[in-house]
Amino acid sequence: MATLDFSRFDDSDISVEIDSKLDGILTITRSDDVAVDFGSNTIKMDIMKRYGETPVVTLTSATEITVATNVLTFNKTFSELERRSYDYEIYDDTDKRSIMKGKFIVL
Repeated sequence: MATLDFSRFDDSDISVEIDSKLDGILTITRSDDVAVDFGSNTIKMDIMKRYGETPVVTLTSATEITVATNVLTFNKTFSELERRSYDYEIYDDTDKRSIMKGKFIVL
């Protein structure tokens, strides 16, 4: 399991092998040192062919994403995706704010 540190609203790419599990932890911090606490908020990750389109896959907290204060743990096997580059966005659906986005690359 990889541990990655990202600042909020950072564009960062994620790569995963086809039919492999995304098994990682994101520790979300802010560059201005303001505390991040997602608490009981609903966190989602949309994977789209292009940003702004209907998601091909959506991960949701309490199912494929575990939330603990400012730490997001992912646990999902992507068997429904083909080898290509997608766009993704991780966001707080409760507060309607983006956490991070970038390319989701299936190898």
